[in-house]
Amino acid sequence: MKWIYSSGGNFIFTGMPVAERWRGNEGSSVTLAATGGSDYDLACRSLVGPDEYVNVLKNVLVSDVLVVCGAQQEIGFYEISAGSYLLVKIEFGGSEEEIEQCLREVVNGRWASVEDQPFEFEIKSSNMAVFDAAFAWEDAVGMDNTIEVVVECGRYAVSLIKYENDNNLLWVVRLSRV
Repeated sequence: MKWIYSSGGNFIFTGMPVAERWRGNEGSSVTLAATGGSDYDLACRSLVGPDEYVNVLKNVLVSDVLVVCGAQQEIGFYEISAGSYLLVKIEFGGSEEEIEQCLREVVNGRWASVEDQPFEFEIKSSNMAVFDAAFAWEDAVGMDNTIEVVVECGRYAVSLIKYENDNNLLWVVRLSRV
């Protein structure tokens, strides 16, 4: 699994048409000028409370953008099966093997808690990307700090799972096709 890092800001998971126009802190190329601030500001405003870890921005260039709290941590993408995916954020963790074991437990339904009720996220482009929302796409690519994946288009239920044991604390965003 490829892991990427946050400089302290949030991660986004979005289709390539949005990703390629994302300006991060540099401007607001994907948002309406009337919203004010940069693309990054929009992503930050979407997580309204200190305990909110994931949210969706609807209809950004006619696509949805999933925003996941970053906080100088790393994130990876894991495909369970077609139409079922995980975005895995490590708050603290052991070895790669331990993280993979934790993910197997999440996939098999053994986890500490579900933090919120699922909400809906629509994927309209099968070519998706994960990267730090603070950066423009081309800058994130230049730093090799992106994950690009191919997924099934459609509507997904998004839920946040907190997985914790003695050596690991993971926040897992589960996307399940509905």
